[in-house]
Amino acid sequence: LEQVFTAASQPTHVRVSAPRHEPSGVNWTACVMADLNSVMGKPLGSQTYRLTIGGNVILDRRRVEGDDNCSSESYEPL
Repeated sequence: LEQVFTAASQPTHVRVSAPRHEPSGVNWTACVMADLNSVMGKPLGSQTYRLTIGGNVILDRRRVEGDDNCSSESYEPL
């Protein structure tokens, strides 16, 4: 989790989607959702990130945008 969220964000209710093979590459993608706090300690609510995974390493992490399909994914508790 420390590779996805900062310790200060105190992630709770962490959920992850099934990894999907990228259609035009060798990497995998997955979506991770968690309830987070701001650096000031105030609740931010549920935030979702898309991960790019290659060679058992998280290569990229970014907040989802409108064109991501994370909202249509099914999530399992981590």
